[in-house]
Amino acid sequence: MSGRLLLLDEVDSTQAEARRQFLAGANGPLWVLSQHQTAGRGRGGRTWISPPGNLHLSLLFRPEADMKRWPELSPLAALVAHKALARLLAQAGRREVRDRLSLKWPNDLLLDGRKLGGILLETVEAPHANAMPVPDAPVGRGSARRALVIGWGVNLRHAPPEEAVRWPAIALADALGDNRLVPQPPLLFEVLRDAFWRWYQVWQSFGPKNMRAAWLKRAHGLGGWLRLRHGGETLEGRFVDLGPAGELVLELPGGMRRLLAAGEVERVEMPG
Repeated sequence: MSGRLLLLDEVDSTQAEARRQFLAGANGPLWVLSQHQTAGRGRGGRTWISPPGNLHLSLLFRPEADMKRWPELSPLAALVAHKALARLLAQAGRREVRDRLSLKWPNDLLLDGRKLGGILLETVEAPHANAMPVPDAPVGRGSARRALVIGWGVNLRHAPPEEAVRWPAIALADALGDNRLVPQPPLLFEVLRDAFWRWYQVWQSFGPKNMRAAWLKRAHGLGGWLRLRHGGETLEGRFVDLGPAGELVLELPGGMRRLLAAGEVERVEMPG
């Protein structure tokens, strides 16, 4: 399984285009890759600065699993972005840069502790044609068809200015010092696509355990002290694990543990 590719010069947002394709009848797998976005989006409706030369990519598809499990694909999407870049950096002879990649909860890719990329998951829904509403229908059935859109944004050649971001950002070009070594977005897409389907098959066959273990090996701040915003509260504690659906397991002062499905990490302090 690879999926169809829609390659665009410019679009408001690859996420928005994937949604429009779904509403027009597509179920996927459909990859949307654009050179430039005029209205790129990150988590929480934030603007994602999207100049040409960076990766702007979305995947529309219908995972073959209960919708309750779809959030497990968020860490998987981050993991395959890490693996794709790591492979290309190794092929370019820059393993020392590869080894400085890490994953920040919930869905960011870091280089030297600075944000290199981000992932956005969104569920899309449309009514079935000529279908009558079914009261209390189980999730994934009834009068609506549903799919998942996963978006990847990676700063390959350009990083946003510091005043435009909450977490310090970086471009791969900054670390490599030579634009000739920076992969073109279509090449990164191809490697990422292949890695995604490999790990998707692992997820289908074995559940999240292998993906979770691979993500934790690359986790930024694991074992360290985090401060994060969750809803209307600010929490501090030690990052001790990743939950089965990609939740952050935070050990609070006193030993109680919280399982957090969402939040914004504001600071990481490593032990020692």
